[in-house]
Amino acid sequence: MDQPYYSKTLLWILILICVAFASGRVYSQQQTLPDMVHVRGSLFTMGDDQGSGEADERPAHLVKLKGYSIAKTEITVLQWSTYCSSTNRAMPAPPEWGWIDHHPMVNITWNDAMDFCKWLSAETGKRYRLPTEAEWEYAARGGRLSKGFVFSGGNDGDKAGFYKALSPDQTQPIAQKDSNELGLYDMSGNVWEWVADWYAPAYPSPDEVVDPKGPLTGTYRIIRGCGWVAPLLDCRVTNRWRSEPDIPTNYIGFRPVMED
Repeated sequence: MDQPYYSKTLLWILILICVAFASGRVYSQQQTLPDMVHVRGSLFTMGDDQGSGEADERPAHLVKLKGYSIAKTEITVLQWSTYCSSTNRAMPAPPEWGWIDHHPMVNITWNDAMDFCKWLSAETGKRYRLPTEAEWEYAARGGRLSKGFVFSGGNDGDKAGFYKALSPDQTQPIAQKDSNELGLYDMSGNVWEWVADWYAPAYPSPDEVVDPKGPLTGTYRIIRGCGWVAPLLDCRVTNRWRSEPDIPTNYIGFRPVMED
């Protein structure tokens, strides 16, 4: 082959690498700390506003949120192992498929996720925590850039995330599906995500609320976003589910938020 052929081939390789980095699909997988995306505050309609949801997604109501930042991807095994190395904490028992650095972290409780946020706050000097349910849904919808999609990033669930039919029996690498309007990945699939709120079987009021925090007590913590064990219908941005906070599973992870 002549030199121009090699030059042209090298150029295309460099272009593909640049596209991958720009999309976050290389950079995010190698991050030892989460890559955060700013979400501008605004007023939005939370809950089932299309008439296709479950009873606990109603009533749809207006929520006003101030700005915050949220992780671009779910916390990965690599990021969790970095935390464990820093704190001399043991990794939990691995899932059946083992620990894979660029897969979302699982087998952690709600309190484990909170401990990670406290460590991250101490490491960075910034305030990290789990998102409220309202913050999670607003980000999944695309924030102020939302186009009203059923799933996070589109109306085609197969392009938005990994669910049961696409990901039998295990998690998948992060950031492989389409991002949403804010550049966030896997908010419709791969693993369910812990949020801060206790679960209640319905929203309390159709009236406008500001920065809601959910019930003061409860039995279950809310999980959002659908996972590899769930059907496509569960991947809707308004769908809600719950889990006992002190029981780790191989289908629940999390992504933190950082306060402005």
